[in-house]
Amino acid sequence: MIPWVTNGPKIGIDRLCYDTVGENLVVTYNLFLEKQDRSVTDITIQVFDMNNIEIVMLENEKEQDIILNPRVSNDPLLSSLSCGEETCHTWTSRGGLQMSTTNLIGNGQDYGVLLLANTATTTDDAANNINDNNSRLEILAGVSFRLGGCNE
Repeated sequence: MIPWVTNGPKIGIDRLCYDTVGENLVVTYNLFLEKQDRSVTDITIQVFDMNNIEIVMLENEKEQDIILNPRVSNDPLLSSLSCGEETCHTWTSRGGLQMSTTNLIGNGQDYGVLLLANTATTTDDAANNINDNNSRLEILAGVSFRLGGCNE
């Protein structure tokens, strides 16, 4: 959860259930950031087994925190930069891409699709410090889907 966003980043997929392994997820995202003192780079879409994702309601009961099991955080089942290439030259605040489900397990398995990005502050101190905690990918939003068992 990022408290400096009121209308929050969003991620969506074209369906909540895919019938067969091998279908493409159509993922869209929108990184509306209310405060402009943040730069967004390394926009990444990652897929994890839902058993490794916990959704926690915060005290105000309107916002949620997405917690990823640290044992799998560096090992997503699927991962792609927002441009769909190995490196991106620019980072757009909204976009979309397709991801194949070929390497996932069907049979009614639930997965989470997470939107991550580096949201470092644009101050000179943060930009020059490569070891700053703000230089890591941060979970901004998530959505889930089921693979197989759609008609059950």
